[in-house]
Amino acid sequence: IIVMLIMSSAFIIDETEQAVITRFGEPVRKPILTPGLKWKIPLVEMVHKFDKRILDWDGEPSQVPTRDKKFIWVDLTGRWRIADPLMFFKAMHNEQTAQTRLDDIMDGITRNYITRHNLVAVVRSTNNILKVKEDIEDAIAADSDFSEIDIGRDAITRQILESAQEVLAEYGVELIDI
Repeated sequence: IIVMLIMSSAFIIDETEQAVITRFGEPVRKPILTPGLKWKIPLVEMVHKFDKRILDWDGEPSQVPTRDKKFIWVDLTGRWRIADPLMFFKAMHNEQTAQTRLDDIMDGITRNYITRHNLVAVVRSTNNILKVKEDIEDAIAADSDFSEIDIGRDAITRQILESAQEVLAEYGVELIDI
């Protein structure tokens, strides 16, 4: 019985993990961020382990209207990590829930920013326009918008990232890149 109690009270945290200890579903200690052999009260406390590494998120491609009422396909991917395991546990409980919330949050923020700008601003990053031969220039110009842009794709992406970082910080998640 003593050996079984010792075995059920010891657990190992890998260097790629962090953990939150709960007693009857409520966190009881500070998050465990360092690897090694750790202890808990057997049968009463549970260990919830979370990945410390950078995780992938891949959103569902969706059609989004621009300000000039043109629809474009947006396929967003991102990299994120759990910055505060205790806050993350309270808000999300696990990584699957986090992936679902990321889908909802990122989709909403992306739609908001894309619908504020015209298609050319969302697609182009600069005002540099390629030089085309004169014989096909008229055909391309008739079907293209060569107007100058104030803000481009890179700036819009940066704004989406900054807005999402603010929202996700409340969940203990750090959004690294999109």
